[in-house]
Amino acid sequence: MDNDKDKFLLSNIQKNNKKAFDALFRKYYPSLCQLAFLIVKSEEIAEEVVQEIFINIWEQRNRLKIKKSLRSYLFTATRNKALNYLSSEKKRLVYEKNALIEYSEEITGSGENNEELEMKLMLLNAVDNLPKKCKEIFKLSREEGMTYQEIADHLNISKKTVEAQMGIALKKLRAYLFDKF
Repeated sequence: MDNDKDKFLLSNIQKNNKKAFDALFRKYYPSLCQLAFLIVKSEEIAEEVVQEIFINIWEQRNRLKIKKSLRSYLFTATRNKALNYLSSEKKRLVYEKNALIEYSEEITGSGENNEELEMKLMLLNAVDNLPKKCKEIFKLSREEGMTYQEIADHLNISKKTVEAQMGIALKKLRAYLFDKF
């Protein structure tokens, strides 16, 4: 019965029916987010993974050929996308760590200041674990030297939102670093 309903929704989505797409989204979004969260261990990233799946479905709706059940397709796609995220994130972190080590050795002339390097790596990791919007705002503030108003204008959000996101970022960074020491 559920499979027939999914086939009906998919058929209507392929006919550009936004209400059918919305119904499919509402039906599966929570459980797909739960699956993605089990893999990536971040609510925000899990939601991004699932949203990308649905964006892809909508963009590919006219070419989409699902041979097994739509439910199986969605759960498999979510699992694969979450695993791909972890793989690419791991590669990126290794690259950043190696670049930071090389940079530190370049500055110190040798690898002598390991404590400072370790602290920089922890801070880099802490910033990297911030929610996407917090991280973006934090980096614009701290790395680009932008004021809260400049960030608000740049991202087309209110200054209050920037202030709130910076508060969240700083609170999370303090908590993360406090746990490490």
